[in-house]
Amino acid sequence: MKFFSELCHVDSNNIIVRITGYENNEKLGSSLGQASNVKEAEELAINSLVERIQTKIIIPSQNNNSNYNSKVIGKNDPKIKTDNSIKRSDSFKDKLNSDNKNDEPQDWSKELSQIEVNLKRIGWSKAQENDFIEKTLGYKDRNRITEYQEIILLIKLLQQIREGEGISSLKRFIDKDQMILLSDNMIKKLGWDLNYAREYLKNNFSKNSRSELENKELLKFNLMLISKLDNVSE
Repeated sequence: MKFFSELCHVDSNNIIVRITGYENNEKLGSSLGQASNVKEAEELAINSLVERIQTKIIIPSQNNNSNYNSKVIGKNDPKIKTDNSIKRSDSFKDKLNSDNKNDEPQDWSKELSQIEVNLKRIGWSKAQENDFIEKTLGYKDRNRITEYQEIILLIKLLQQIREGEGISSLKRFIDKDQMILLSDNMIKKLGWDLNYAREYLKNNFSKNSRSELENKELLKFNLMLISKLDNVSE
């Protein structure tokens, strides 16, 4: 069995990874692991996944009768072989770095330039820019943003806006009901069930439902879903 590792959440205390197991290019399942470092989180997730797979596999006995007997493979059954190599997702390391304030650049000129490029593409005036920033991030203008992650959030929001699109048509970024509806559609496209979506939300925002999120958090949540959909389509 080969394993694919994807980082789901990281903060100062915990790292959560999702391990997906494959055998002959067939997906066997996935499991989450949480620990203080990547290696331990991956080991916990792998052990959990292997245990689950081993208890689910049923091998029919050599019997032509349709009411054949079956057995469940146990934990130590040699039929399950694991490959200790772990392939990590391309965004794994980037996400670790992006949540580490020590790795945030002191010079934001590159990011500010990206904002200008997007604003020019969309065709907004300074007044329209300020209106959008106030309605989405809660600041009167860009100069009041002091957190690097919020600058990145602004860039990602602008990248989702089409050329010539006006503020009045951007309810998907402003109205909470519209944002929840948008996330519903994306969760459905990702094929997530309710339990997995709730687990993903809790791991990343420590909230039990989207209604508990502030607008800014809900924006981040939706952008994370958009990123996952982009990865699926690639």
